Amino acid sequence: MAVEQVAVLPDHRLTFACGGLVNAVEQRGYEIYGLLLRFDSHHDWQLFKEFDTGYSIREVWVYPLSYAGDPESIPIRAFTFVFDPACSEFSKENCRERLPQQRYLELIASGMREYGINEEYVEDNIMSVPYSPRTKQQDFKTFPQRKRVLPLLTVPRYQYDMCRNAVDGEIYFVIGRKVISVDAVDNPSNPCAMWLRHRAHGLLDITLTLHRTVVDCDLPTVDDSKDITPLHIAWAENHMVEWMRQSDLVGRVIFELLPDTRLATIATMPRRILSFRLRRSTMRTSNTDVTIPLERRVACR
Repeated sequence: MAVEQVAVLPDHRLTFACGGLVNAVEQRGYEIYGLLLRFDSHHDWQLFKEFDTGYSIREVWVYPLSYAGDPESIPIRAFTFVFDPACSEFSKENCRERLPQQRYLELIASGMREYGINEEYVEDNIMSVPYSPRTKQQDFKTFPQRKRVLPLLTVPRYQYDMCRNAVDGEIYFVIGRKVISVDAVDNPSNPCAMWLRHRAHGLLDITLTLHRTVVDCDLPTVDDSKDITPLHIAWAENHMVEWMRQSDLVGRVIFELLPDTRLATIATMPRRILSFRLRRSTMRTSNTDVTIPLERRVACR
């Protein structure tokens, strides 16, 4: 993947929807600045799209900026990511505007400034947006627990018995060793629920995935799960609590996951755990004629 140049998407307005994530909606007289990306292969394009699960992809015409900072006269065909109830399965309730997080706005602004996007645009369209203040470490939120003392669960029973057999709309994910349950039966197209279903359901600790996807400059950078610290885990849980709350989803901790080193002790586990009724596993184009995409996330990373 290579960054081509800054471009303008005309007749669209920047909004924040679906848990405070950036969105593009059609509105005459407005414009959105972003980055044109070109992918080396279809595989790279598919991998990139995984980070934006929950969005629809729309073909648009954008105008690259010249070195002088003015839009060129010949547009380029590109793709952009949008939440749009008119062209997708998302409901208007899911797509209504929400307050973005302070961290999110600062990342978007930082990325735009790095690529030389007009400072006036950054101030008027990003930094002036009302936001949800950054949560201090001492105030990190946690999911409520089903029981004060959590029953233990082995990795195989979590992945194969519980996640693989989950009914439609049930989602399970792990942060640290907490197994968290999400009920999205009544709202399966909720973008947050879709992200969890494709990027977290049935997997082990998603702290590193969140750290790489969300990005928080206040957090020590790590590239391997073995370097994850309790701070990373606490941050990840706080992020998911806040995002799910903004997305009208509720989660609760239902099990404590046993580390793999203790699987040999399964025979000594309480019978009530072994007989618990568990219910399925689900868990960035090389087309040289297409420049892809005017992507809102890269502008913030």
